Amino acid sequence: MQRVLIVEDNIRVQQVLKHIAAHYLDVRVDFAQSLTQCKKLLNQTSYSLALVDLSVGGQIDTDITRFTLSQGTPTLVMTTQTDEHTRLKMLELGIIDYVIKDNRDSYLYAIKFVAQLLRNQGRKALVVDNSLLSSSLVKQMLEKQLFDVITVDNSAQALHILEHDQAINLVITDHNLSGMNGFELIRAIRNIKSREQLAIIGLADVYSYGIAARFIKSGANDFLTKPFTHEEFHFRVVQTMESIWLSDAKKPALSFDATE
Repeated sequence: MQRVLIVEDNIRVQQVLKHIAAHYLDVRVDFAQSLTQCKKLLNQTSYSLALVDLSVGGQIDTDITRFTLSQGTPTLVMTTQTDEHTRLKMLELGIIDYVIKDNRDSYLYAIKFVAQLLRNQGRKALVVDNSLLSSSLVKQMLEKQLFDVITVDNSAQALHILEHDQAINLVITDHNLSGMNGFELIRAIRNIKSREQLAIIGLADVYSYGIAARFIKSGANDFLTKPFTHEEFHFRVVQTMESIWLSDAKKPALSFDATE
């Protein structure tokens, strides 16, 4: 059973988060206001995810975040600090990502981020990239978003896996693949899976003119230009998966199976 821990010491902000969470999260949500309360709850309960204010007590304090991570709880951080030192400090901790806490909309974004992460849990993502370094990086970042991740280095393997594993919800593919390239792979996938059924994000080299547009025209939902930042990667994946979820919730997915 999924469960979320939110650590926030400002009562007004806590009330706002409770209100938004009640609307967007169909799971049990517990609140803590201090490291002591956080430790007590984590000693009693296993959480799918933690949303932690980095400024509990009015100043930057990573102790709570370090503790939630030490307990194996994936952690999303809220912060009012946007300087580069704080940014790097947060990312080095191993958090999923951070949300700038500066208005009511940021609280809505944080809760919707949590909702999408919870939907990702138990889902599978397929990474297709012949660069071991790039593939490992993408795999690590997707695992932070709670995906189960499979990696392959060519299109033939990717198509074989997609044919036999219907649980895959996301494909991230580079354009430069042996045999069938990334654009051809996407077109092949789109013969059997629509944009509403399976999300595809292309990886385009920054120096390769026109590749991003070719990804979209080939059937990708979105693309990322390498090298990409931590924040950009998580935003694009969350946004893409949320759009798939919203589309699925509104209407039946279109099937391209000619036998139906």
